[in-house]
Amino acid sequence: MVTISELLQARGEAWKLTLVAGGAGLGNGVAIPRIQKPGLALAGYLPQIHPERVQVIGRTELGYLATLGEEAARRAVDRMLGERIACLIVTNGAPPPAYFCESADRHRVPLVTTELKSSELIRNVTAWLEDRLAPHTLIHGVLVEVFGLGVLLLGKSGIGKSEAALDLVTRGHRLVADDVVEARVVGAGRVIGSGAELIRHHMEIRGLGIINVQDLFGIMATLREKAIQL
Repeated sequence: MVTISELLQARGEAWKLTLVAGGAGLGNGVAIPRIQKPGLALAGYLPQIHPERVQVIGRTELGYLATLGEEAARRAVDRMLGERIACLIVTNGAPPPAYFCESADRHRVPLVTTELKSSELIRNVTAWLEDRLAPHTLIHGVLVEVFGLGVLLLGKSGIGKSEAALDLVTRGHRLVADDVVEARVVGAGRVIGSGAELIRHHMEIRGLGIINVQDLFGIMATLREKAIQL
């Protein structure tokens, strides 16, 4: 589950996301990466709405609402926001009408605006959610890239995994994660490994202590993530 607060904190600046109303609903969760455009719901077909999903409104939906008159448009938006949606994003830099803000506050649904086009925003949000919501687990091991291949070193604690990885780094290969590898499934048979943010680029070597691989060997000696292939 990903909250709207996490989405805004992680990608708000990059995607020019601005919260304009409904701040009380920032804890709303998203469990499915699919994004919806609620055109049918605004026209009255509420079964189209799937709760706990991100809804995106663009020029087409705003243009339709403008044909209804303010009172009818207000009712349409209020019905949609009452369906427990995670948040509503208005694209193309369009300012949402005042009744959007009133209904968002009442239903505790974050109302967000962006300058991005609907297609670009949907593509970005879908990819980000798919990555964040992918099945994942933590593995005790070391992940390195050897000749372009993602190699996960496993073994008992103290057996020498980190020392072996350091020896590989000195030979020109690259470190991805030491001690704790976060592995997540991102597609059919594809598993991506990465390190914990707090200890990224660091290794603990017996007799030496904790070293920063990037500081010692340069930025090309490390990778943020790598597919686990061996």
